[in-house]
Amino acid sequence: MGRMLRRCPSPAMIVALIALFAAVSVGTVYAASKINGKSVKKNSLPGNRIKTDSLTNKQIKESTLGTVPSATTAGNGFRAYGQITSTAPFFNSARSRNIASVTNPSIGTFCVAFASSAGINPATTGAAVSLNFGDDATVGGPPAATDKQAFAEWNSSATSGCPSGTMAFRTGYSQMGGAGEGNTNANEGFFFVVP
Repeated sequence: MGRMLRRCPSPAMIVALIALFAAVSVGTVYAASKINGKSVKKNSLPGNRIKTDSLTNKQIKESTLGTVPSATTAGNGFRAYGQITSTAPFFNSARSRNIASVTNPSIGTFCVAFASSAGINPATTGAAVSLNFGDDATVGGPPAATDKQAFAEWNSSATSGCPSGTMAFRTGYSQMGGAGEGNTNANEGFFFVVP
């Protein structure tokens, strides 16, 4: 074994190694200079061989792309919205999206059930609400005894009076003076959005 370690490579071996290293390095340089984007056959590279973020809109035919799942709501920015009315059927379907039904279990309480396709869990989201002046009890005085300011609010309370799986809203009006001063539950029209 000691003899093997002490032996020097023969001159032929040295020449062979030099030739091998020269061929590999020259061949690599030659290939790198000759293989470029023009010499690669169209549609021959799989997606995992393309550098991330290297393609632009010029290389991608947008009409061949599908819709990104979360982009289905990008058209209007909301998963659901609706115009709730003070009288039955309690919502205007022409101005609503992804609403399955609306109930009114008590004066001033509205329970909204969403379409299952909307993927909305009322227990984990909220809503923005705005009164519909054309369908609420807002009245200006004088006298102050007749002033009423309507309100509509999203109700996240578990004791809202609405069944599980629905979103609750509370509506009514505040009287500014006189014998009826204070808050009164009343059915008021409003519009809401769920982001």
